[in-house]
Amino acid sequence: MLAEERAPLVRDDGFDEYINADGPVVIAGREFLRSNILASDEDYYREALLEWRQEQLDELLETATERFPHPIAHCLYRYLNSARTENERLQFLKDTWESIIEFVYALTLAEVRARESKIAVTATKTRDFRRYLDSRNVRDRLEVVCVAYESSADLPLLRSTVSRTAVERMIRLNAHRNEDFAHLGTLSDRQSSALIAELEPEVYSVLREVSALERVEIVRFDRPGPRRAEGVFETFFGHASTRTVETRVMSPQIAAALIQRSSNDVFLKSGEELFPLSPIIVWRDARGHRSELAFMKKRRVERGHSIFTFEAFGVAEEFEDDSAELVADLDAIKALFESAKETNS
Repeated sequence: MLAEERAPLVRDDGFDEYINADGPVVIAGREFLRSNILASDEDYYREALLEWRQEQLDELLETATERFPHPIAHCLYRYLNSARTENERLQFLKDTWESIIEFVYALTLAEVRARESKIAVTATKTRDFRRYLDSRNVRDRLEVVCVAYESSADLPLLRSTVSRTAVERMIRLNAHRNEDFAHLGTLSDRQSSALIAELEPEVYSVLREVSALERVEIVRFDRPGPRRAEGVFETFFGHASTRTVETRVMSPQIAAALIQRSSNDVFLKSGEELFPLSPIIVWRDARGHRSELAFMKKRRVERGHSIFTFEAFGVAEEFEDDSAELVADLDAIKALFESAKETNS
């Protein structure tokens, strides 16, 4: 009886590059790539590859829970550490990828608005996009991100932070959300565990594709600092929900941007640029030493009056706000899509 044939060795380009980083091995005057030497023993190569991938994953998860913007870091940390059942763990995994989508959506609209970029939307789609910007539907929001990403608008922050592959993975994950989670509360632990095994690698792939998020911050200007050109800022990074406040030197550019906004506003900070996140992500003062960030779920109009519904990240708790500033912020974003429609007609 012939011995069972083994699957051929599949090399990993990233791993090979890592192995070869120290340069070739020279034997009798000839140079040999370290990865080729390692691959000469296929079992050892496979074992070393698995160890390297686990190390890469561990580093990614540590970075995401400790240095990513708080909404994502908090939800991921709960998935990794806080679930009591497999069903709850699946819910936390869903929260994680939805927080990524909501944050990328907020980043997209914040940059579009701050740069006053006009996004080309065909005339037949303009009405849809007005609805998308108000919609609680995740797929609608992903459509807005796609159109902005593929537009000719100058959006360096979006394109340097989020890959097109990440957007495509988000769309696939959202499809799973609609197909597999309609009856989430009725799934058994065994069914939930099977779904986690299927979806977790895709979520981790999205995290890798948006790893540049560790370089952006969410901040809120709290008050002037003790010295001139200083400000006291609340920062929102990592998984911890306790309030983090620190004094920072403010450049004239940042100080000028802050003067125009309320102390309740939160901003996306990248280098010396500030992008207001309202009305997609807002801040509210929680109890004790905690603050909360919340994302806009929907807007409804009652007797000509706009009421916004928000949900705190990672918390099944909603609240409403009817401030005129929220309406003005949303209208400012909508105007950029509407202006593009006029150029296409």
